[in-house]
Amino acid sequence: MDDLVASLVLSSLVPSRSPLRDLVFVDTQDGPLAVCCDDDGSVWTWDPARDVWQRRPLEFAFADDPVFADHPDATNLIDRVAVVASNGRLLLMAGADEQSWAVWDLDSGATLRRAPHHGDYVASVVALPAGGGDQPRFAVTTQYSDELLVMDAFGTQEPQEWEHGGASMHLVGFLLAGRSTLAWTDSTDCLAIGEVGSDDEPLNVDVDGDVSAIAVLPDARPLMLAGTERGELHVWELRGSLDPDDDGEVVRRLHGPLPGHRGELRALAALPVGGRRVAVSGGRDGAVRMWDLESGTAIGEPLTGHDSGVDAIATTVFDDRPVAASAGRDGTIHLWSIPA
Repeated sequence: MDDLVASLVLSSLVPSRSPLRDLVFVDTQDGPLAVCCDDDGSVWTWDPARDVWQRRPLEFAFADDPVFADHPDATNLIDRVAVVASNGRLLLMAGADEQSWAVWDLDSGATLRRAPHHGDYVASVVALPAGGGDQPRFAVTTQYSDELLVMDAFGTQEPQEWEHGGASMHLVGFLLAGRSTLAWTDSTDCLAIGEVGSDDEPLNVDVDGDVSAIAVLPDARPLMLAGTERGELHVWELRGSLDPDDDGEVVRRLHGPLPGHRGELRALAALPVGGRRVAVSGGRDGAVRMWDLESGTAIGEPLTGHDSGVDAIATTVFDDRPVAASAGRDGTIHLWSIPA
């Protein structure tokens, strides 16, 4: 495999042949495991090492809710997923634009906790990286009630509403100076970044265009990325904390707008590879692109292979090297090598 050129490592079609809506990776003792959901509302896992798919039957989280008394055959309809591994268990938080959030044991399918009542539909979910011995946590934004909730994965405490949040469709969790931090879209053309649970006002970053995807590359000086409906990529550099420096600066624009896709840039991820920082984007045009975040230039030509738009990008380590996975509306996951 040529380390200087991105190439297709593996491709696999979900057995349902349904469009894939969301995709995350979780590390297990057997290697990376992809967790995704399809257009039918089902949750699937894919083991790339064996190319094995498994549909995960989950208890309907709201079977005892009076709302469904006349609908005994109701099932989960899921289009957003987040996963954490803890003490040998895989915990899934999920929901949809017509289902409230819940947490399941991914292996048994048992419901561990759920929203108090059905109706606070999900805009986005994310697993929060644990810092300083913290228990694994999830964050979820809801539609209509416009809440941003943070909760421990095991349900030992009540969910805490963070008043600075809202019904953002884009949510990323990361560690900044060892503290759990969230980035989200505060409006269609503005990003917000804040320390979880802090009373301080979030940092706001204006974007030239309507935001359609966001990502963060954690580092000593993290990078904040945003894609727009025009297909452009924007990149900012954050200080090591949200406290301003002597010049009052917390964030500075690094690159952008960088033209990359024909139509909406729908998915983003970023990671360090071989001493440089790389972003991977997917678009409505079905293309996958890679970016050198130091120079602000595209790496190679657009990668093709999807028959329709790309809705999710995630990264992991496969065969001892970093790879990017793209999930498409054609129901396919492609694994791409990332040039070092």
